[in-house]
Amino acid sequence: MKITGASYSDGNSQFRRSGGMEVGEKRLYAWSILSGLVSVGFIIAGFYKILAYNNPYEDDILTSSGDAVNAYVGADAYNLIINGTYATAFFVLAAGFLIVAGVFFLAQTHLDIHAGETDTSVEAVEGQSE
Repeated sequence: MKITGASYSDGNSQFRRSGGMEVGEKRLYAWSILSGLVSVGFIIAGFYKILAYNNPYEDDILTSSGDAVNAYVGADAYNLIINGTYATAFFVLAAGFLIVAGVFFLAQTHLDIHAGETDTSVEAVEGQSE
């Protein structure tokens, strides 16, 4: 017998969620870790934009004393404004992914704590509808 959004077996009342995931699986922990790693990557990219800077054309536009790193135009002030804006964007993205990681972690912890509290037997479901 199939229930919309869930299924069960008559022998042991094994409950499955609508996505086919058993109650004990830890998929949200994996997504939490992945989101945390993406957040760390954005933090590293933000600090790279702030700390790594070389403008070889700052003294004379005709001489080149090295490769340009995070330099887009000839003036240092403009380049630093651009890099600061990039860094801010990377830090905001990192904060967003860190919040998502925390929500996934808390959601999976909540599911783990309350996994055995729901009575999913057919008798309980039919008894509630009467």
